[in-house]
Amino acid sequence: MNGREIIKHITKSEMPDMERVRENCLRQTAVETAHKKTGFARVRPAFIVAALVVLVSATTVLAATFKWNEALISYFNPNEKQIDEMADSVDAPEATLTENGVTVNVLQTIATDREILVLYEMIAPEGIVLSDDINWHNSDGDLYFTTSDETDDINLSSSKVWSSYTLKQEGNKRTVLIRMSLPTPLGDDLTAHLQFGDLERSIDPELYNSGVYNNDDLVYDSLGRPIGRVAVIKGEWDLTWKFCHDNANVKTIHPNTPISINGRQYVISDIEITPFSVTVRVPGEGILDELRPVAVSFKNGGQRIFNILDDDFLGENYTAFVGGDAGYLENELCNWFQNMIDINDVESVTLRDVTVPIVN
Repeated sequence: MNGREIIKHITKSEMPDMERVRENCLRQTAVETAHKKTGFARVRPAFIVAALVVLVSATTVLAATFKWNEALISYFNPNEKQIDEMADSVDAPEATLTENGVTVNVLQTIATDREILVLYEMIAPEGIVLSDDINWHNSDGDLYFTTSDETDDINLSSSKVWSSYTLKQEGNKRTVLIRMSLPTPLGDDLTAHLQFGDLERSIDPELYNSGVYNNDDLVYDSLGRPIGRVAVIKGEWDLTWKFCHDNANVKTIHPNTPISINGRQYVISDIEITPFSVTVRVPGEGILDELRPVAVSFKNGGQRIFNILDDDFLGENYTAFVGGDAGYLENELCNWFQNMIDINDVESVTLRDVTVPIVN
């Protein structure tokens, strides 16, 4: 077996309602700002409106100044220093495609050589109101890469460790963030391919024989069984663009720290920290479910704990085959931050009860 083959992919969690979160944050900041100015608990509406205008304007200014999409700024909440440090990792490719009335626009990408973020917008025809029941046939889509001679890079095309999250959905428009972690470094001179197939709506499988839907639009699995979806718009969307990435803002250490699991000894072989994630690798077979929790401790005393069993878990845990025919199994714990961090603020990373100091 060549390259790295994903053999276990545990989970994917849903993102919170970002509009609600943002609204709450703006409301709280507005109240605090107004309270400081008035000196009273009762706040005048004018101060709240002013504070909201300032905050929204600040996001717009950051987006215009640093060429970040406003949706990414609202979601990751970066400061100017973080945005500036990621400048060479950010791109706004000219990738857009309209097929059968559905338009897909790639708005922005952010990438290091181990991590990819893709923000895209989907616009359905007027009259179609998008909801959580309407999705692509291949769910999150398919993101892969080819080298300059148009041959598949096996280390990348086999790395489907990713999730997508709807950041905004209104009327016939949807804005989606794809997060992808790679078990091997990205190469140079790459072309990105983002593919989608048939836009489908979830339905009750019992309606398959009701005559309500055209039989040609009903969706079945490979064994001919109904899976509860009907095609809304059929087609294929394949977007390509020259891929841009940079590895300047990644910290990698190789601690080889011993860790005991079920009475056997293993090692924490690698830890990688980026402004968006922390990844821990532990070689071994049959131990993935035991590799929790992961805790990231910061120099200011803060801590972020990741546990794949938690409802709010954000990330991907999987086992991959490493190193060709004479390779071995390696467990990769990809834990994604919602807000950006400064990689130099991380003091330590703890897996189970073993703590690895992060030295700058």
